[in-house]
Amino acid sequence: MFKEPLRAYQTVFSKALRLIGDYTGRNTEACYFNEANWCRLYKRELWNGIRFPEVMYAQDVMAACQLYARMNKVADIDCVLYYWLQSANSVTHKERSFSFYHDNAAAGITNSEYALDHGMLPARSYYTMTTQLEESKHVLDPLSEEDNSLYEKDKNVVSALIKKMNFFQKLLCLLLGKIRLLEKRLRP
Repeated sequence: MFKEPLRAYQTVFSKALRLIGDYTGRNTEACYFNEANWCRLYKRELWNGIRFPEVMYAQDVMAACQLYARMNKVADIDCVLYYWLQSANSVTHKERSFSFYHDNAAAGITNSEYALDHGMLPARSYYTMTTQLEESKHVLDPLSEEDNSLYEKDKNVVSALIKKMNFFQKLLCLLLGKIRLLEKRLRP
């Protein structure tokens, strides 16, 4: 059982961080709380007023902070109740369009704003918005005025959000993001 799932979601987002936390006796493996909201049981009223946005990628990421902020505590059971088959052809594993990266960056932006507004370090969301913004730049069609406009808007919003953070918050978000990037390179 753990409290503050939103804080856990924002800070315990890589295997390395979970292992370090477990090694120091903080039981962070149980606190790993991602945006895959399909793998949990919820009280129905938690979803009141929360809906997945239509016609966009990263719908689960977009709803994560708002949903997790409504929870007081979470029970984690160390038991496999569901087997998830990941397909190499799924949208998450195959889609690499500007829209895909833009929507993921937008979800990171939304969650960063939410975390900051609630006095919380937006480490996971910082990682999401900055990495997805960078990825969107690499697939940007220079001839698409709409995509270029969206990219510039995203870049400005990300910059403004980072400016809202103090030096320590920026440093911690950057460090935790680098740990996650290193982990992804070592274990794809």
